[in-house]
Amino acid sequence: GLYGLVKDQIGTKLEKGMQKINQIKYSNLDISVDSTKFALFFEHALIRLENLTPNQHRAYHESLLHKRVHYKAPAGGGKTYLALHTMIENFSLKTPLLVIFITRCRSLTHHVIRWLIKRGIPKKLLQEKFHAIVFDDCGINDRDENGFR
Repeated sequence: GLYGLVKDQIGTKLEKGMQKINQIKYSNLDISVDSTKFALFFEHALIRLENLTPNQHRAYHESLLHKRVHYKAPAGGGKTYLALHTMIENFSLKTPLLVIFITRCRSLTHHVIRWLIKRGIPKKLLQEKFHAIVFDDCGINDRDENGFR
């Protein structure tokens, strides 16, 4: 799950950083990382996102008028969040359209899938209608260990 992913990827980096800091001798200072607490906090923060900004709201309503949508914005502009809301709307249709989610980050794909499942989207529907293309150092990965493309 997301917890394991955060703990493994971010937690390891934090722990290595803390080891370097702790190598420097401070008189009464001991720094440690609680990767479990951090991972749970991070997951909670991501999942509780609910409200669109005014710009996202406009883009969302405009996207409903089109069969194909490509969100483009700088990092932190809310593309993924906006896409999640669009996917929720799509998957609630009687005949949902195919979703192709393209990213450079496998962990983002896992987060999106988990977020959709927590919002009540059935796994079977996601396996049929949600396809992710993940570009990474090894090329294109089109299927993860859970059978999602």
